[in-house]
Amino acid sequence: MKKIIGIVGAGNVGLSLAEALARKELDVLILSDHYLGPMPFVRRQEARAFLERCTAAIICVKDRDIREIAALLASADAEISRKPFLHTAGGLDSSALSSLRDRGASVGVMHPIQSFPMPDPKLIEGIYMGVSGDKEAVNLAEEIARALGCQIIKVKNHALYHAACVMSAGFIATLLRLAGKVLSEASDGSWRALLPLAKGTLRNVEAMGPEKATTGPQVRGDNETVRAHAEALRVFDPGLAMLYNLLSAEMTEKKEKKTLDPLLLEVLACPKCKGELEYRKDEDALICHGCRLRFRIEDGIPVMLIEEAEKF
Repeated sequence: MKKIIGIVGAGNVGLSLAEALARKELDVLILSDHYLGPMPFVRRQEARAFLERCTAAIICVKDRDIREIAALLASADAEISRKPFLHTAGGLDSSALSSLRDRGASVGVMHPIQSFPMPDPKLIEGIYMGVSGDKEAVNLAEEIARALGCQIIKVKNHALYHAACVMSAGFIATLLRLAGKVLSEASDGSWRALLPLAKGTLRNVEAMGPEKATTGPQVRGDNETVRAHAEALRVFDPGLAMLYNLLSAEMTEKKEKKTLDPLLLEVLACPKCKGELEYRKDEDALICHGCRLRFRIEDGIPVMLIEEAEKF
């Protein structure tokens, strides 16, 4: 039987994947109500024909729509027993396709660790992919990864895995935006002036790894400069001062037990009443007397979640 890989959805990820597979001379069929391009496609009302023609399918839609699409495919009057289905959402495990699994399909996840601002098959070639799920589905993911020159990592916890992906993408962009905000306050420059510095850092990370590529006054032990930064940020934006101190503590990587930075204490407030907090060093805790809540401190970092606080 001729192998045809079905692509459900014609967004940036779906089209990038479909075009990348087509470039490798693999047959693809797109299921979408909106696609009008040159590759073979069918509409949603033809879901049964889509499933009958495809030997496997990859669901490339928004996270919130995956279960609905899986249910739509599962309700089509087509034989899908042992047929592999994958979805491409990093934050969801294979249970998002449980309606297909209930009908005997093999289901799993194949998440490209990449951002897709536009459809581009080059974006999906030679990257890493996070994979999990049933055996046949994982085998399909590994086969596709080999065809596209990608490497596989096996995912055990999708929430943590996806958090790591967000930290390495959206957080970097957000940090650059915030740094640009600070720079604009201090000068007539914008975030673009910081871009060569950021690019150079990423090149160093690629060449040496993140630990050796970490530089700055925190690493050099220039505490006076670090405190001057923190104080200036506290005046400008207390939230940024808190972020700066938390990241500074992580950069120093002190082996001894970390204590709460006094500058961080100055900008902290009770998340419930916004009132002042008492720092009890001997208890490793912050106390809100108004709310009668105790917030623990772990390795120098306060856990400021109301649901995690201890009542007294």
